Amino acid sequence: FDADVYAFALDKDDKMINNNTSLCFFNQVNIFNSAIKHSGDVRNGDTNGDVNAPDEYMTFSLNQIPTDIKKVMVICSIYNAPNNGKKFGQMNQMEATIINDGVKTAIIDMADNYGDKFSMEVLEFKRDSSDNWSITPLQNAGCYILNNYYAQYSK
Repeated sequence: FDADVYAFALDKDDKMINNNTSLCFFNQVNIFNSAIKHSGDVRNGDTNGDVNAPDEYMTFSLNQIPTDIKKVMVICSIYNAPNNGKKFGQMNQMEATIINDGVKTAIIDMADNYGDKFSMEVLEFKRDSSDNWSITPLQNAGCYILNNYYAQYSK
């Protein structure tokens, strides 16, 4: 299984500021001078034997994200799922762990709770008018590929 994580940086209209530089994922591992960073693509779930290590993860330095970005959507999906027939429920373990300031704030178990799906909006960072960020765990599961989300968030 190849589960991927990606982040869309969005403006006030929930659109990418620049379709080429507002998406962080396995082929573009950092955006906004590394304010949003991706760990790199892991295609087979290999964590070098460490069962507690994440396959893929992202880090965010919210105070370094440009002010015209009002929201960051974090999404996870199984690569090429419509063609390979893979779904979250077929994986031994598929979870999203949200760690804020070193503290686990949410764990979303996708394998047990969303077994018939292969994509999920996992997390939303949202900037308010005072430049403060809120973090909201989401569990919007579906059957979408990266291109579907890209089209939704493109200008």
